[in-house]
Amino acid sequence: MIIPDPDKHISIFCSIGEWGSNITDVLSDFSIDHLDFENPKHRNSIFRYYTRLLLIASEILTDFQEFIIYFKAFKDKDKKVKQNKARLLMIDKRLPFTTQQLFDYINHICKHKFADAKKYSKYHLCNHHIDYAFKDSKSFRHETKNICITDLTFKETEEIEIISLIEIINQVLFCYDKLDEILYDRTLNIQTKLTPFAKTITT
Repeated sequence: MIIPDPDKHISIFCSIGEWGSNITDVLSDFSIDHLDFENPKHRNSIFRYYTRLLLIASEILTDFQEFIIYFKAFKDKDKKVKQNKARLLMIDKRLPFTTQQLFDYINHICKHKFADAKKYSKYHLCNHHIDYAFKDSKSFRHETKNICITDLTFKETEEIEIISLIEIINQVLFCYDKLDEILYDRTLNIQTKLTPFAKTITT
C-alpha cells in the first residue's frame, strides 16, 4: 500500500483501530466469568454481554462496508446495491452465516426493537419470555425449531440461539484482512483516495 505521506496521520486507520479496542475492552471484562450457561438465572446477564459485543461489531462492520464502497468506487447509483456488493466481499466462507445474515441477526435480536409484528420477527416480541441457547455452552445442540442466525422466523415458545464469541471475532478479523487486501490493490488508486484523510498531527 502506498500512503500519501508517511509523516501524516491517516485518520480512518486510527478510527477503525480504536473501534477494535472496544472489542478488547468487552473481552477483557471478567465480571461475568462466574456465570454459568447452564443456570437459567444467569442467561439474561450473559445475553446482555453478547449483545454488547454484537453491537460494537455491528458498528465496525458498517465501517468496513463503507470503506469498501469508498475504495472500490462501485458505479451503482442505488446505495442498497452498493451495500450488498460490499457485504458480499465481507463474507467469510468458513463461517456458518453470511455477512448479511449477521447484520439481520443483530438488527432483529440486539437492536431496532420496535416493529410491526405482522412484518418483522423482532426480539421485542418475545423479550424476557424466551430462553437462550448459547453456542459457547458445552451442552449446546442446534434445534431447527429455534430462532437462529439463518432463520429469524419468530417462534413464540422456542429459544434464541446465540452465536459464539469466536464467530463474531472471526468475522471482524476477516474484514480487517479484506480491507488490507483492498488497500494493497494498485488498480484502485488508493493513494489519491487516502489523501483527504491524511492529517498532520501536532504535539
